Amino acid sequence: MEEQKARPGPGPDVGTLVKKCHTQAEQLETTREVSQALRSRLDEMLGSNEGVNRQIAETGAETLRACEEGSTSMGDLVTSFTGLTALFERMDEVVEKISEVEAQMAQVEEIALTTKILSLNATIEASHAGVHGRTFGIIAAQVRSLASNTTVTANRIKESIATAGEAIRDVTSRANAEIQANTAAIDQTSDRFESLSSGIQKIREVSEASLRSLQHDRHEVDGMTSDIGQRVEDNSRFLSDMIGDLTGDRIRDITPEQAIPLFGKLVVLDVRSIDEWHGDLGHISVAQLNALGPSFKSQLDIRSRSSAYLFVCRSGGRSARAARIAQSMGFARVFNLEGGMLRWNEEKRPVERTSAS
Repeated sequence: MEEQKARPGPGPDVGTLVKKCHTQAEQLETTREVSQALRSRLDEMLGSNEGVNRQIAETGAETLRACEEGSTSMGDLVTSFTGLTALFERMDEVVEKISEVEAQMAQVEEIALTTKILSLNATIEASHAGVHGRTFGIIAAQVRSLASNTTVTANRIKESIATAGEAIRDVTSRANAEIQANTAAIDQTSDRFESLSSGIQKIREVSEASLRSLQHDRHEVDGMTSDIGQRVEDNSRFLSDMIGDLTGDRIRDITPEQAIPLFGKLVVLDVRSIDEWHGDLGHISVAQLNALGPSFKSQLDIRSRSSAYLFVCRSGGRSARAARIAQSMGFARVFNLEGGMLRWNEEKRPVERTSAS
């Protein structure tokens, strides 16, 4: 007799393997949900950041306009003060002229005094001349009177000019001091306006840079989320097929072309998330949303076991897992849409697209 070959020991229990496959598929689904939650959170952050950036831009624009108007006003004031400075410079010239007049008035006083002396001498000489000098004495007296009046008038004019000159000097001095002080303050204010404008512009640049960085991160996360989602789909399909191989009950795939004639006989259950339901791929008009998640079994459990069900997802992986779960719950007639909504759209089958409320 030939020596019998040793048989391998008993393998793992099929039920245990099937259970592990289901557990692994649940963990994959959780990973996908976490990645989608991360993307949603990033979307919220991006929306908030865009709102803040708009407010910064609007506030910054208003502030810059105010600064520009303030700078213009300051410039107008500087121009006005410059004009006043020129005016006071002219007043300084008037003061100089007054000084010249004062000097001339001094000369007038001196001439008047000389005239008085001469007229006095003439009167004396006229008195010596007797009758013949009487007329000359009258003229000399009038000249003396004129000289006296001239001296009085000259003194009054001199006092008035001196008072006016002093007043002009005082006003000019004070005005120049005020102009210099206000001009310095205006220069400081203008500098602050420029500093504020520069600061606002810097804030806007930082905010815009932050927004661009966040948009880039969001794009990166979109790519990773899509990749994770597709890997979850592929692994879910792999695990579903493995369970089919272990149990001998494979889930039957049907193409979109095969599915459409059966819509009157099949209950179409879309197991994607509500965001996907309202997303770019849309959904089949006769489909019902029964998202694959914590409440999937409880929602499925209230349905009739005698009906036939077609499960739909993005590319056919999660729907295969959903069909496998339904099969384990006693649903005998379960089918999977091959290629999911991706293939459905590639074949330009009719879809409905609704926005999330």
